[in-house]
Amino acid sequence: MELRKRATKGAPEGSDESTKTSPKSDASPTAQPAAQPAAPPKSKFSTFMTRTIVGLIMIFAFFGILSAGHAVVCCFVVLLQVFTFREMINIRFREAKEKKLWGFRSLHWYFLFVTFFWVYGQQVAHYFHNHIPAWIYDIVIHRHNWHSFVLYVVGFMGVVFSFRKQTVKYQIGQVTWTIMTILLVVIQPHFVTRNVYQGLIWLMLPHSMIICNDIMAYFVGIAIGRKFVDRPLTRLSPNKTWEGFVGALILTLIYAIIAAEILSNLEYFRCSKAELDNHGGCAPGFMFTPTTIPKILNVDPSWIPEFINSRVIIKPVQLHALVFSLFASLVAPFGGFLASAIKRAYAAKDFDQLFPGHGGVTDRMDCQFIMGMFVYVYYTTFLAAPNMESVLSSIYSLPIADQQTILKSLSAALGGGAAA
Repeated sequence: MELRKRATKGAPEGSDESTKTSPKSDASPTAQPAAQPAAPPKSKFSTFMTRTIVGLIMIFAFFGILSAGHAVVCCFVVLLQVFTFREMINIRFREAKEKKLWGFRSLHWYFLFVTFFWVYGQQVAHYFHNHIPAWIYDIVIHRHNWHSFVLYVVGFMGVVFSFRKQTVKYQIGQVTWTIMTILLVVIQPHFVTRNVYQGLIWLMLPHSMIICNDIMAYFVGIAIGRKFVDRPLTRLSPNKTWEGFVGALILTLIYAIIAAEILSNLEYFRCSKAELDNHGGCAPGFMFTPTTIPKILNVDPSWIPEFINSRVIIKPVQLHALVFSLFASLVAPFGGFLASAIKRAYAAKDFDQLFPGHGGVTDRMDCQFIMGMFVYVYYTTFLAAPNMESVLSSIYSLPIADQQTILKSLSAALGGGAAA
């Protein structure tokens, strides 16, 4: 080695020995072609413009769906459920494990179908009662729970039969994940379709608050985020700021008052589907008529400060809208936090790439589903009143024999036996 070094050192500059190199020297950076430069990351402005344009397209598309009618809106909700279910199932999918499990993946979709049949079967049968055979109507309406249970038992047994010794732990995890997914993206949102038939205002008003809160949190966070509280809102979402959270809450409260006033003046949103079908519209009831706070709350005026009694005149729907906005700002975002936790757990930036700049359907609907369930529970608990139009609509959807039975029963109860 010493002799070789000396020989190389003493060789003339232009000799062959001076240019000889070891095999390692051939792999030096000077001998390699220049590496391709990495694609520059998108600028914040480019990302912002993409999100804005796609967001506007989605908003206009949603208004188009709203104008198509209640049934189309309900079909749209079901479509969102299917896409969300697909994204949630795919995030845990492991091809290496499932390629040997023939039919196991189909069982997830089978359970989705069974759940749809259970929660939507009767509603669909009522809607198409004049266009389906009587025996199908009888199966769906009168024996609905029984057939739902039979379908569930078939799936339950199919899952157990599909277990394999080598993959049973993975399979149980997948089945558990599917059950949780059905609870979150099927059971919760199916209440949205019930809200729709009470009036599109109970869809548009609360769910637009989620969109408003999300947009305002984004802009307020960009403007003043981390200037007052220098720590993230949650550990799982480091980009969310306390300033954005509080600012979005205030702006959503303001939006709730304005949106409730506008939507309550539009018959298409204010009236239930039954009122629109039977009468082509409806007069503003107590919910949509300006009044005082004590009348809205049904309390003694002495319990309310005098300046509020004399100066504050609002529609009851605006007061309820404030409740919706508080839920949209304080509770519904936890759906987004859950989605962030799931993505972080499975090292995914988004659930899908369906909407550029926004991700997948789940990324857009993570806060909406629990909002729909809250509106249904709140409406049926505090706002719903006996609705003659809904009762008549349900009676009209029954077969003639059932309608005659109801007529006889009412006649007997009211002392009009001769009319029966």
